[in-house]
Amino acid sequence: MFTLDEINTEVDNYIKNTQKTIPYIQKVIYGTTYPSGLVRFSDLEKQEYKLYLNSDNDKHPIKYRKSILWHEFTHIYDFINCKDISERKYFMASVSEINASEIQHRYLTDIGMSDYITIRTPIYFEGQTIQYMRNLFFHFEMIKSGIAKYEETKLPKHFEVTLNYAMYACGAVKLLKGGNLYFLQSIKDIAEPYKTILTKIINDLYSNNGKHIPLLYCNLATRQKIGNMKAFIDKYATATKK
Repeated sequence: MFTLDEINTEVDNYIKNTQKTIPYIQKVIYGTTYPSGLVRFSDLEKQEYKLYLNSDNDKHPIKYRKSILWHEFTHIYDFINCKDISERKYFMASVSEINASEIQHRYLTDIGMSDYITIRTPIYFEGQTIQYMRNLFFHFEMIKSGIAKYEETKLPKHFEVTLNYAMYACGAVKLLKGGNLYFLQSIKDIAEPYKTILTKIINDLYSNNGKHIPLLYCNLATRQKIGNMKAFIDKYATATKK
């Protein structure tokens, strides 16, 4: 397990390599019920910089464990620098997840903040080193399984989880030249209205730097009925053309 000093040494490395300044972590809490890494809004709102890490992370190589830190550091940076506090919740759930996924994948593939890789670039994943293409395949399979789970249960939490999977995939494809085209090709067989939702997310990311994604995420997360989602998508498409 990382000590607090080791984590803050990694904060220095993060700042140096990303040019994103964040405060030092004040406290690290380990447990078996946390996801791999977590920062909490309630802490950040009080300017308390705590990091929650899963104790089972130790089964992974140190590089992967450090990539988890960089993912969470990016959330801290985005929270501090989100200018529109009214949309912060949905910005953090959407655009910040894209940013954090991209930074984590960049760390894992040893490339700079603006360089590109190929689909054959090696990356550590699930206990083994694989080609990047297989890593991307996993991300899109998670989206498909999330949709299937939501279709089965109609529970809002499963729809939001699916949206989160989509954000992770968006961040991952940003390491590829023409990553948006790879994304679109990967979702071509997904059923409607999900295909349209995912298309609008990736198009807005590449056309508007994700400007409209928090609004889209907010409205979709509060519309679990397919009919409501379809109505909103049509309205959203018109609004973002203005």
